Amino acid sequence: QTWPKDVHMLSRYKDAMTPISGEEKNASRDVAEIANVICPRYHVVASLLSPESEGEQNIDQFFEREPYRNVSAKHATRFISLASVGNSKKQKWLHALGIEPGGTMNPIKLCQMPPDSTPSPYAMAGVSSLQQRGGGGGNQQSLKRELKPDWRDNADAKKKQRLEESQTRALVGDADKTIHVRNLDYRADEGAIAEYFGECGELADLRLGRDVETGRSRGFCKIAFKTKEGVDAALERDQQNFYGRDIRVQMDRQQQSRQYNGENKNGGYDPNKRKPPPPPVSCWFCLSNNKDTHMIASIGNASFVAMDKGGLNPEHAQIVPIEHVAAFSMLPDETCEEVWSYLQGFRKFAEATEDRGVVAFERHLTLKNKGGNHMHLNVVPIPSNRKHLSKKIFEQAAKRCDFTWDIIAPEHAQTGIAARSAMTSLLSFPEAEYYAVHLPDGTILITEVKQYDKHWMQFGREVISHLLKTPETANWQSVVQDEDGEIERTNAFKESFKPFDPVMEAEEEEE
Repeated sequence: QTWPKDVHMLSRYKDAMTPISGEEKNASRDVAEIANVICPRYHVVASLLSPESEGEQNIDQFFEREPYRNVSAKHATRFISLASVGNSKKQKWLHALGIEPGGTMNPIKLCQMPPDSTPSPYAMAGVSSLQQRGGGGGNQQSLKRELKPDWRDNADAKKKQRLEESQTRALVGDADKTIHVRNLDYRADEGAIAEYFGECGELADLRLGRDVETGRSRGFCKIAFKTKEGVDAALERDQQNFYGRDIRVQMDRQQQSRQYNGENKNGGYDPNKRKPPPPPVSCWFCLSNNKDTHMIASIGNASFVAMDKGGLNPEHAQIVPIEHVAAFSMLPDETCEEVWSYLQGFRKFAEATEDRGVVAFERHLTLKNKGGNHMHLNVVPIPSNRKHLSKKIFEQAAKRCDFTWDIIAPEHAQTGIAARSAMTSLLSFPEAEYYAVHLPDGTILITEVKQYDKHWMQFGREVISHLLKTPETANWQSVVQDEDGEIERTNAFKESFKPFDPVMEAEEEEE
């Protein structure tokens, strides 16, 4: 029943609360640290029993602090202090609460922040206390970890399990009343998002994409509204500033698109059950059409590598699925992993030759002729003294073209399927048009190209030509070779790429 130290901070009642929680003799720093760690929804204590003396306040009183937002939890905490039973000033000593278990509550209701809520008082007070304990704050990170001991049995495993369940659970609500929000700042949690979009209308459910290992936000979420009016109001917030970033708000069309592109038994998207696209008509990349087959450098079970017709450098190649599939985001599992293994082979090849890097780019824009777009991933080796500039030059180019990138960290793209999942999670629906860039360190930059958005068709070539300091190669037609030159370039690449070709490695393992 001891008061926590510094709970008065940031409260409009701090003048009345300071005599208790501001004094070491009346309040406990240990209780404050425990409250900061476990984040209770309700924290009820008894007021300090102390005789009233001259010049001092009577601190046997009832207090109900404004709710405060926890740093490490999605819900708010309500702090209440009850006066002693039968006190002379008739302060409240009995307080009724209608408590609903958090495990059975709608997550939207649980995370909704009251309008008068304040930041956590312990977060503000923690700086000074840590400095006092650490001799000037020289090792704050280790001290912060000391404030959060793992006192619960198997806490990490349970937390990870809860995260996995929250990421895979079905969203409550109607598909036609669900929006997809991306480019969220990583500081925006469920409570802040629910409060912001709750102004548009009543929410049925919300699911924020989080990394199941770290719990860190992945910068996107899905929100189901109860009314169409709420959806319409939320869509008007597209490209508005929220937590310092211009968020993108669009309808979540995955349910409608999956009717075309295949569903699994749980209603989720399954690229392996995708209906076949319209038959291609003279598609340049379909092997069946025998277009420039002399430029093929490697053929796998589901994909192949061919030299670019007008390469940015002699080793500029393209990874192409054999099946006529529009985009990497729509590839079946087997093809996806084989394309990815080719990309990793290119990375090893580049690193082994003068410590170079690789930049790969893909443009998925719907084509109305030739059977639609046929996915091809352009792969360009970058010199070691230029590869570190890759991200910067693509960000500068995006700024000039008035768009922003969503960023997928390397740890979220360790395999082809993981990269595909991360990319589709940032799109409004699986067939959405997009531009993606794979950087030398494994980071993926992606931006969705919405209907009526203008996009520079030669964007990737232009940017990389400047990265390579060869702007004259931006136009592929200006560097096209005759057939003999193309054959010579292809054979030279085949020989140098052979030790890193995943198809050759698989054949050697079988032997």
